Amino acid sequence: MTAKAEIAKLRRCYFACCHTLGLDEDTRHAFNDSFIGLRSTRKWSLTNWRTAVAELQRTCGLEGVEAGQPHLRRMTNDESPMTDTGDWATAAQVWRIERLAEQIHWRAAGGLQLWIRKRMLAASPTMSTNWSGKLKELPRETASHIITGLRRWAAYAA
Repeated sequence: MTAKAEIAKLRRCYFACCHTLGLDEDTRHAFNDSFIGLRSTRKWSLTNWRTAVAELQRTCGLEGVEAGQPHLRRMTNDESPMTDTGDWATAAQVWRIERLAEQIHWRAAGGLQLWIRKRMLAASPTMSTNWSGKLKELPRETASHIITGLRRWAAYAA
């Protein structure tokens, strides 16, 4: 992997960790200044990126991370570093579905889960009957389709 590609992965991981920890821009810059010595990430070297990301990952509770050696092995170029690499909906997808449901003011009791179940039934009857109703247990691809449908619905409702 080239240094440029690794920095791109580290950058995504850095911002994902900051988001997970709830760091706002000022807090993030204070961390950068105190830990690396530069407020902005623009002038960071590959070593600076590795050091900062490893520290943020340890703060997030990721096990087995050593100083200057962040976990990047399982990441692909387009994957968020703080989500598991399984087949289930990511935390970001669950969050997006919940926010979109709030945005369109879902009122029916069990309405969101019922709508999702019907949508899944169209794709696969067995998948629909096996789903527990928890958003985090949606298949990742289905969650993506649900988000697309909710976005269209929200745009129509606006």
